[in-house]
Amino acid sequence: MRVLTILLCLTFCACAGSETGEFDLNVAEDLPIMVVSEEYFSYESDVIPIGEHIDGPANVRDEEGGELIFELYDNAVVQIADDKGDWVRISTHYWLEGEDYQSEVIKANTILYDQNKNAFGKVLVECMIYLTQKSETEGYAYIEGYTHQDNIRQESLIENDLVRFVTEKGREQDVFKSFIQKYKMRSEKSHLDYDGVYIYENWITDPSPGYRINLLFKAGELKGVFHSRDLHIANTKTYDLGRMNFRVSFFYDYPEEEQQKYVDYMSDWLQSVD
Repeated sequence: MRVLTILLCLTFCACAGSETGEFDLNVAEDLPIMVVSEEYFSYESDVIPIGEHIDGPANVRDEEGGELIFELYDNAVVQIADDKGDWVRISTHYWLEGEDYQSEVIKANTILYDQNKNAFGKVLVECMIYLTQKSETEGYAYIEGYTHQDNIRQESLIENDLVRFVTEKGREQDVFKSFIQKYKMRSEKSHLDYDGVYIYENWITDPSPGYRINLLFKAGELKGVFHSRDLHIANTKTYDLGRMNFRVSFFYDYPEEEQQKYVDYMSDWLQSVD
């Protein structure tokens, strides 16, 4: 796996628009696998492409209402922090090769491309680049800044997409195949006897992240959802797990004693994690 590179701006970075098409809420049902295994997991294919989408073009600034530093095109993929105000901190990754990768700066008016040579934005001010391994000849660089909440397609947040999915498809485990594949989710069975399927919180929020969403299945049905951000699924009760913003929401028809058992267990487990 290639090493992540970090872009540091002379003034902290910002972005706007690209014509990459509309955000697709749906994924084909005839997918060959249900989860991404550790063996085939890669940062480039399973982290960078997964995120929120820009409703653009969108300006990105060095601070809320600050200097314009880059722009992102429509439907560009970003990772957003869990900010509650009018502005939100975002990050994105762009691909560099050869001399550009070895350079210490990215020049104003540089077009941002992904690994497949698709343009998704443009840098507007000269920025310094920090490379973690200068012997590498290609790799991703990381940039971040602030944009207005209106520039984020709200339907592209996994929490909102999950609410829509459950409302339309129901809770049977088999119907979640497309949702799980869409977000490159991974499976785990480390917490009690649930079949957990999860996605981590993004890098801009926590470089050493915990779960953002963990779907809790038992007996072939979704019983609850562990989540780090606001999630409002109908007919659920939400419990605070006592650390950071971690919560779990269980469906009312799931026995309350089973709900409480998980809450007690997970609250203790979270306190023991560094």
